[in-house]
Amino acid sequence: MSEQLKDFIEKCTIMDPAQRPTTEQMLSVSTSACVFRLHMLINILQHPFLQMAGDCSQLAPLVQKTSESVERKHNMLLEL
Repeated sequence: MSEQLKDFIEKCTIMDPAQRPTTEQMLSVSTSACVFRLHMLINILQHPFLQMAGDCSQLAPLVQKTSESVERKHNMLLEL
């Protein structure tokens, strides 16, 4: 995995919204970096594991549930 991709994923997955770059900030990088990220995303989506997964619509509720759980835990820690 390239350093650019690692950096991009690391920034996108920062749990604290106040510390995480905004969408605009993430998209404001140079055109070549955006093209690179798009190319990497296409490669990831074409991975055999994801191709075998079938209908991914069932994942959305699980992702939402996990996101809400993480947010609740984060908020609880902020209240300490």
